[in-house]
Amino acid sequence: MRARRGVRGDSPRPDGGGLAAWGLAVSGSTRKGATARPRTKKPVNRGWALSPLAYRWVFIGGFTLAILVGLPLLHALVGEVGAILVGTFIFGFVVGRMTKGG
Repeated sequence: MRARRGVRGDSPRPDGGGLAAWGLAVSGSTRKGATARPRTKKPVNRGWALSPLAYRWVFIGGFTLAILVGLPLLHALVGEVGAILVGTFIFGFVVGRMTKGG
């Protein structure tokens, strides 16, 4: 049998339920906040932190690899005109992103 909702005493919480018992703020709530622990300084993990120059060369290498693989694949899938149109669009997008400024 299902428990009725909204009836005090049917809550799975031992204190009988209510918004304050679930950690929700209500006006006039008697719930006391937890004491804050001091934050510890952890070293920042930047993973593969690359300089802007290295990032640019990785980008250029990835773009060149995508062209060498992608354009012949596009040519096989959509034909010569489609490959030229899609390649022109992608090239324009990439050049625009590289020259957008700071």
